[in-house]
Amino acid sequence: MVDNAILIVNTAVVMCCIVMATVFLALPLPTKRELNKYRISLRFLTGAYLLMALLKIYLMVFDVKLINIVSIENLLLSVSQALLFSTALITLLNPKFDAFSFLRNKIFVLIVLLLSYLILSLWWENPEISTFESLKENLWQPCIIVRQITLLYYIYLLIVLTKEFQTQEKNYLKEIDNYYADNSTLKLTWVKYCFYAALIIGIIALSSFIIISEVFSLYIDVIFTLFYLFFGLFYIQYPRTFEFIEPAFITIDGQGADISKNTKRNNWSELKAQILSEKYYLTKSVNIADMAQHLKIGRTSLSNMINNEEKMNFNSWINMMRIEEAKRIINDKPNINMANVAETVGYSELSNFSKQFKLCTGRTPSSWRQE
Repeated sequence: MVDNAILIVNTAVVMCCIVMATVFLALPLPTKRELNKYRISLRFLTGAYLLMALLKIYLMVFDVKLINIVSIENLLLSVSQALLFSTALITLLNPKFDAFSFLRNKIFVLIVLLLSYLILSLWWENPEISTFESLKENLWQPCIIVRQITLLYYIYLLIVLTKEFQTQEKNYLKEIDNYYADNSTLKLTWVKYCFYAALIIGIIALSSFIIISEVFSLYIDVIFTLFYLFFGLFYIQYPRTFEFIEPAFITIDGQGADISKNTKRNNWSELKAQILSEKYYLTKSVNIADMAQHLKIGRTSLSNMINNEEKMNFNSWINMMRIEEAKRIINDKPNINMANVAETVGYSELSNFSKQFKLCTGRTPSSWRQE
């Protein structure tokens, strides 16, 4: 019964990987230069999915049982998959991310470990380790030492990749907050969820290196299948979102060069007075590029002024002024519908208005009105 379940799950893994790899290759993409790295990441992911499919086909056809504790095959597959998936996700957060430089040294170490293992296996016996007793007996055998080093390298990579992802996510959110007033749909939360799901799977894979059990391997394969499927489905949706986040990563600030010579226009107090008098911050879907163009100043100059003078980013500043306007409206018209208030002050969704109101005041709009 277990053998039948393993066959069914392995077949599902193969079908899922082949289908998603085909979709990656056939996916029509805009011809924008900024999406080049996304295209490259799709090719790498295609290779990762096909590699997994071929491995499963090999195991099924030849009825191979991976009985080795700290198996070099599992380790190499896990390391390569961790690198590919993490780099692919980081590329979504930073279209300018230099994936080649980031991966170069890490892949070099992986190649050195693989070559060392192959060379040592020619000179020394390469024992199969299926129990902890045999692992203790062969702990200092050269091939086993390389396998242990590879395991430690895998753990090290999980830590490094997590830190790099967190750094890139922080920078991404900073760029988005400095560009958009309404960015709740551009947070790319699914990217974070995918990364930490991959990290959890990577940690679970550590257990598979030391636990030799067909049932345990079956559960892991089920988890892998679901992850590969949902990861692929989310990943191919990115180009739609990129159309909205692209302006935040492309600075076209030439128009501000000549205007910056005009010290009057670069006086923040006057610019701020103009913004407040015209209530430009209430414009729906306002972003810093539109506001800069309206004020006839460079986008970067305006962003620096807001950050330096107001001590907050564009998103926080706009939302603060919107909520102040909302409070004034509620004071003047206590019976007004909150949806109307949200629309008046520039929010397209009542939920986002309520969220921002609570961030600024510590209370929901309804509770604030009652008090």
